[in-house]
Amino acid sequence: MNHSTAAPLTATPGSAPAWARTLRRFNDWWLTDIGGGPRVLKFAWIINTQKAGTFFFLGALMLYYADRTAAATSTAAWIYLALHGSYGLVWLTKDLAFPDPGWQKRVTWGAALCGMFGLAMYWSFGWLLISGTAQPHYPLPDAA
Repeated sequence: MNHSTAAPLTATPGSAPAWARTLRRFNDWWLTDIGGGPRVLKFAWIINTQKAGTFFFLGALMLYYADRTAAATSTAAWIYLALHGSYGLVWLTKDLAFPDPGWQKRVTWGAALCGMFGLAMYWSFGWLLISGTAQPHYPLPDAA
């Protein structure tokens, strides 16, 4: 028998503040309906394409910048490619074995483009490293 007088941990529908409900409606529109039209693609396909493409994108950057900067073939670049490329493979395996129901909703072409652009922003970190625009600062601080 539970004699606790604490409030339940789950929220009841409609109990979120107005700003949170407004933000959720905007987020749902941005991720599924922007631009209007039919919902022809699953959002999971957009995510999976970006995750699978990471290895190829980073590899292409390494090829492109190989003659331009030593950073393109540095140990850091190879480690970055190995970590993020293998993560994409693991992501795809996970999605095949345990698809996330939240990503299975269909989206419009506009939402798909927004999703691809948003996810492609993660590729900018690889570009910064491989192009030599930014370098990691080593050695680690003494506290590490």
